[in-house]
Amino acid sequence: MLFFDHFLSSKGLQGEYMLVYGSALGAHRNGTVLAHTVDVDYAMSAAVIHFLELNSTRQELWRHGYSFWADAK
Repeated sequence: MLFFDHFLSSKGLQGEYMLVYGSALGAHRNGTVLAHTVDVDYAMSAAVIHFLELNSTRQELWRHGYSFWADAK
């Protein structure tokens, strides 16, 4: 999560996302995000989603071991 936080902050998108669902529950219960989790649930602003949907952004995240998909209904 530190990488993702730094990554979005470096693009001027700090504070435009938050933990939700199981990730937020685990963080609340344990005081931190669970170390063994393989995914993290975020709610994001439209600006962050637009930025993450750019092919160049997806490639940069992929190089660092991350993938992105959105389910915005």
